[in-house]
Amino acid sequence: TRDAAGIWSIRNIQSFVVGTLTVQPDTVRFGDVPVTASVSQNISITNNSATAQTINSITVGGAFTSTAVAPLTINSGQTITIPVSFTPVAVLPYQNRVTLETTAGQYVVELTGTGLGVINAWTIEPSTGRNYGTIEVNTNSTYNFTLRNTGNVAITLQSVSSSDAAF
Repeated sequence: TRDAAGIWSIRNIQSFVVGTLTVQPDTVRFGDVPVTASVSQNISITNNSATAQTINSITVGGAFTSTAVAPLTINSGQTITIPVSFTPVAVLPYQNRVTLETTAGQYVVELTGTGLGVINAWTIEPSTGRNYGTIEVNTNSTYNFTLRNTGNVAITLQSVSSSDAAF
């Protein structure tokens, strides 16, 4: 601009972000997760600048969530983690993103995962049972069976019973 005396001046109308952040990974792959199960992974954010940076907002969508709450300040040289969870509600592939609005700009991390059908299954070994042979009255014979979870979700054994009173 030029003032009344005819002197020109240049005014800075552009602001530049001096600090930078490193966000890793740029894609979080949760893989195959049974429907209604939940899996978490972390996103690491490192402040490589000489000044503190702030995450002003964290946006996550769909079957993906985060417990991180903005604003978050990251001091110079500091690394923080943002947990992201995936909880599929149907058997299908999912894709979304985490968007971080920061004082150093916007950062986007892609999120992928696939919901799997729940399979509750187990086997007992030996599958043919156990022949205890002849056991003397008022004595014990012990045998350990092996239970194997052959499904894709956790199974809790709550009790064991037998229809034979001798067991």
